Amino acid sequence: MIHAGKSILESLIILEFIEETWKDNPILPEDPYKRTHARFWAKFADDKFLEAMRTAFDTIGDDQAKAVESAAKDLKSLEGEIQGKFYGEEKIGLDCLLCGSHGKRGWL
Repeated sequence: MIHAGKSILESLIILEFIEETWKDNPILPEDPYKRTHARFWAKFADDKFLEAMRTAFDTIGDDQAKAVESAAKDLKSLEGEIQGKFYGEEKIGLDCLLCGSHGKRGWL
């Protein structure tokens, strides 16, 4: 992302920058506990699930099978958290945007 002529890298950092810069449309819940929860699931998706997906696409054989199994387990955890809403909230938030941005790059 480029803002005011300056580059900002990494999807999670970009979303946090947006949260801090445009406060009229927050992407994190107002409640501090819910904010930590959203950050946890965003980090989980970015670090654990998406890494397993990358490994699944980049390997073959046993390594690929293990990565697919890990990604499927992680996806079940993420789906359990969604509960028919935007990751437990009534509106799109940090974790939704992070997962959605990666989804358009190829894991769906």
